Amino acid sequence: MRCKHSCTGETKKTIKHNYLTVLVCRTVFQEELHYYRRAGEIARRTLEYATKIVKPGVKVLDVCERLEKKIIELGGKPAFPVNISINSIAAHYSPPINDSSIIPDNSLVKVDVGVHINGFIADTALTIALGRVDENLVIAAAEALRRAEEKLSPHVSTKDIGAVIEETIRRYGYRPISNLCGHQISKYDLHAGKVIPNIKVPIGSKLGKNTVYAIEPFSTNGAGYVVETREAHIFRLFRVKKIKKKTLYNKSIVQFILKEFNTLPFSLRWLQNIYDDINKLYFDIDRLIESKILYKYPVLVEARKGLVAQAEDTLVILEKDVVNLTNVLSLVI
Repeated sequence: MRCKHSCTGETKKTIKHNYLTVLVCRTVFQEELHYYRRAGEIARRTLEYATKIVKPGVKVLDVCERLEKKIIELGGKPAFPVNISINSIAAHYSPPINDSSIIPDNSLVKVDVGVHINGFIADTALTIALGRVDENLVIAAAEALRRAEEKLSPHVSTKDIGAVIEETIRRYGYRPISNLCGHQISKYDLHAGKVIPNIKVPIGSKLGKNTVYAIEPFSTNGAGYVVETREAHIFRLFRVKKIKKKTLYNKSIVQFILKEFNTLPFSLRWLQNIYDDINKLYFDIDRLIESKILYKYPVLVEARKGLVAQAEDTLVILEKDVVNLTNVLSLVI
């Protein structure tokens, strides 16, 4: 939360008013920070659990459901469906209903977890190397995250972070994913404004104090960019507007989504229990996408089918300190 207050005079009354405004802003953000810390701790513990259950031959669906259950057991709520993106799949793969895919041996498995407490989000990810696979790709992403975190302060520009990430990954002989980036976070909003590039860019903006960012370098031995597929298993409420309810099987589906998930991403797995026929669910979702009420997240793959590794932390930028909410590197390095 940013607090802005313009002082246009030098009277004691104005100065006192400014002082009280600053105090109120600090108090409000400290309350938010409490929720962010809880979300971060739950997210980290969930990822730690993932390192124990992600194994060759295990169903992706089983892993996701166990991790989402763990988030709830620890006192949080999923901020988005758990993503398990394998090998050249870079992001946005969360298993659909009745998914039968399994985790293969000799693979890079990226596990991306989001947790929220009352809308305050922590987003974190790591890559698990299974069998005979290039572990240096994992190290490159993790080291890029570490070096990026060392630069953080309110006055640092986003372009400087991107330059460090690219430099680090290329030093290992790989490419950063140029069209994936980190992002600012706010209440119930995973992508709240500023972005953190994974490459060197000419223009950036200062991070600012009392802000929250997810920083997530992606390294690859492929082309260095991702492309969308036609496959999508993650959705979010884009806008609430009138739709002819006679075109929907479940007339209250939009209200249900808004109440349960607000504007955060969700999985159809989380809706199947409110339908007596799964085909009716699919029909309603298609209608809501066509009406631009729902947004879908296409699965993203590396353009040349290169292997992809990822490391991600959520951090709070304070005036004189940086709080790492998730500390994912302690699980990787």
